Amino acid sequence: FNADHTDMDMDEYKDTRAPTMKSLFQGPIAFTHHANTPVTIPHGSYEEEFARSFGLSVWVYVCEDYYSHTYDEPLRRPLIRKGMGSDGIQLCMSALDNSMEEAVGKEPLLRTREWTHLTMTVQRETHTPIGLISIYVNSTLFCKIQSSYAFNTHALLFGGNGFRGLMWAAFLHSAAPPHGPPSPPKYLANLPSIHGGPPNVPSTDSHPLYTIEELMRWRPGGDFMNVARTPLRHRHSYPGVDLPRVIHCHDMMGGYKADKHIQGSNDFHVYNFTHWQHIDIFIYFSHHRISIPPVGWVRAAHRNGVRVLGTLITEWAQSLEDAKFICRNPEPVAAQMVALAQYFGFDGWFVNIETALPDPAHAGMMRDFMRTLRDKMHVANPSSLVIWYDSVIVTGALKWQDELNDHNKMFFDVCDGIFLNYCWNEAKIAASVEKAGKKRARDVYVGIDVFGRGTFGGGGWNTNLAADVIVAHSASVALFAPGWVFETQSKNDPILFEKSEHRFWHEPLDQRVPSLARLAGTRMLLLPLETNFNPGRGLHQYITGKKVGPSWSSLSLQDHLPTCGAETVEPSYVLDYTSAFSGGASLSFKGKVSDDWIHLFELCIPAEYTDRPLHLATISRGSPLVLAFDFVRNDLMASFESISFLPPSEGDLSSGGHLPSLVKPLEGGWTLSRYSTAMPEQVARDPSAHHVMVKVRLMDTSGEQDANLAYLSISDLPDALAPCHQQESNASSVAFWCPQAAITGQDIRDILLQWSDEEDRPSHVYMNDQYIGTAVGSCYVAKEVVFEGKPVAFSVPSVTPVSVHV
Repeated sequence: FNADHTDMDMDEYKDTRAPTMKSLFQGPIAFTHHANTPVTIPHGSYEEEFARSFGLSVWVYVCEDYYSHTYDEPLRRPLIRKGMGSDGIQLCMSALDNSMEEAVGKEPLLRTREWTHLTMTVQRETHTPIGLISIYVNSTLFCKIQSSYAFNTHALLFGGNGFRGLMWAAFLHSAAPPHGPPSPPKYLANLPSIHGGPPNVPSTDSHPLYTIEELMRWRPGGDFMNVARTPLRHRHSYPGVDLPRVIHCHDMMGGYKADKHIQGSNDFHVYNFTHWQHIDIFIYFSHHRISIPPVGWVRAAHRNGVRVLGTLITEWAQSLEDAKFICRNPEPVAAQMVALAQYFGFDGWFVNIETALPDPAHAGMMRDFMRTLRDKMHVANPSSLVIWYDSVIVTGALKWQDELNDHNKMFFDVCDGIFLNYCWNEAKIAASVEKAGKKRARDVYVGIDVFGRGTFGGGGWNTNLAADVIVAHSASVALFAPGWVFETQSKNDPILFEKSEHRFWHEPLDQRVPSLARLAGTRMLLLPLETNFNPGRGLHQYITGKKVGPSWSSLSLQDHLPTCGAETVEPSYVLDYTSAFSGGASLSFKGKVSDDWIHLFELCIPAEYTDRPLHLATISRGSPLVLAFDFVRNDLMASFESISFLPPSEGDLSSGGHLPSLVKPLEGGWTLSRYSTAMPEQVARDPSAHHVMVKVRLMDTSGEQDANLAYLSISDLPDALAPCHQQESNASSVAFWCPQAAITGQDIRDILLQWSDEEDRPSHVYMNDQYIGTAVGSCYVAKEVVFEGKPVAFSVPSVTPVSVHV
């Protein structure tokens, strides 16, 4: 194809996302004569070759089913039509006219989401300088045009006005159909319909959907880097203790800030929530129509047993048409929302309809939509939740009630809970609980605006005052915008943010009222446990004790952090960002100490842990540390047996302590220690009736001490939780896809690396023995790769030798 477009008025083609043939191909392309005699058309030599006819064979894959929307009925028309000028034809992704139906039949030439084989034949009818040319598609006359000898084959465009999809075309050297269509990259064949542009490496940013139209056009298969495969971990509260449920509704600065970066960022100062043991539900909230939770939040929450909800929101009169569409199309809208949640791996929906509906009939239809959404979600995921916001009432009017009453109960009756607006008083909470009934009182989530806008107690540092009233009435707590701490109290200081976050949960202004953490209660994880004490950010990235990268943040890499002990007396622990074995931090115990134990975790014991021994592994350095297990009967909440694990060559075995069975020095002065112990006889008889408290203290309590704990694992299998940092493995198959380079023929600096891994496990990626990043899952997009201080571009078709190690 000729590469210039000097004779074309490109102003006709407004959509810059539509790549022209110039961007698709560079260099000579092999064609075939219509009599199957191969000919090659080099640049600029069209006159001689076009004395004859030629044929072209193409397999085309259209990635989307483009809806030229009338909301109720998508238009599915032929996706190939005549060009806009007289110089050529246009393969177009829009479906704007019916002219081709007469020429090639009622069925579209190009079907979406499957390969279609097209043959094009261009035949000269006359041989005058301005001659007649006939163009055939699949042996059917497509059009006749006047053209010079230099037939403008570069006027074949992919895209044009209305281009909204993605397409992959494999051009072949023979006009005869091959045995079967080519195989596109897996991710390319399944990209969703909502993203335009040429095929490229996948997006490394999470994003919302902005309209109901986008929701209805969405198809599973794309944005695969935003898919979470971390299972929801089981956890328990104390037996016999009816804890309130707690919602953390994350509305911060419009949403999709640093947390949108799937592969993390180099910004250390980010909002990385760590108090998972005090909440039950995490809602990702923004003011976009559909908020899809970024994958890092889902992974971190699931790892800690917390369910994650996306948000559907309509606001004010400008959203009325979308709200009416939801009312009139409950089945398809609910089906799409369920498919979104299932594909991206989150657990349900928070529905916030803050748009006045036209009449009671529409309010009834909205109720039916909520019932449909709940029922479909429960079938797809039995542990899912659908929660309604206190907004629209039975008449369709937008009137926040600040309580559960007859005006909004019809929505409460068809979903898993209601999130009450935050301008309530104590009498309204009491009335709401009575209206819900004893069995569903905890399904009433009473809103607290942490920014204090009309909320009981004023929010902020007094958020616990509102929570105290809610808990006293046996309702549940819904914290709206706890990011207040980050936005207003951190002063752009990441360590100050950490201290302020601790204060928000653990240090009430009014000491007569329990802290927010005590009111919420603590949920216990089940054994086994493995953690690097990685908070999901760091001043540096550490791997096996080596400092390999600059400052970073990624919720996907956040580990289990201690779930208790933060408010105990000295010595306590802090996160030390200057010392880590893997990730970004370790637990630090410094200063003049006493012999008090520091409680780290409370862990439930699964029923299958009967006569199995427990195996413990630690990585530490500095002053010697002693760890211990306190076994507790759940019904009595009293410890009946304690087992201590002593540091190497320390302690008196007669006291019942265990010495390590393995001691291994590691890089950076760290030491790996392994221990084993028998399960106490009483626990072995009925493991699920007990839990274990994991605690630590310094061995030497005299003088100034300095110790770090960087790794802890507890399991019933000796090798199940071996520190992965000690094992290196080459990926069995690392696939390079450079689709943009393959299409443009130009140098690029972004490449997609893929390997085989069905779990959300961290993998460190090296290129030419240089660390370039850490991935969670089975792929990584290498961006602006630099070797020896120089950026490296990967050229096609030239070969750039790269050694990849995962």
